[in-house]
Amino acid sequence: MSDQLTETYADLIEGSYLEAACQQLSDAYRRTDGEKKPPDFVAGEAAPELADMIEQLMTDLGCE
Repeated sequence: MSDQLTETYADLIEGSYLEAACQQLSDAYRRTDGEKKPPDFVAGEAAPELADMIEQLMTDLGCE
């Protein structure tokens, strides 16, 4: 993720906007999960690892 996106997620989490952070993370996860819809933003060997990292962060934050 770009530094700007990382800062946006961090700002949402630190500002206690967890619902918004969870929604943004969910959108990012759906764009890295390897499914055809919606189209992924990333490809290559590291894509599954990135999807796992996003999913773990969502779990840690208690996203549903």
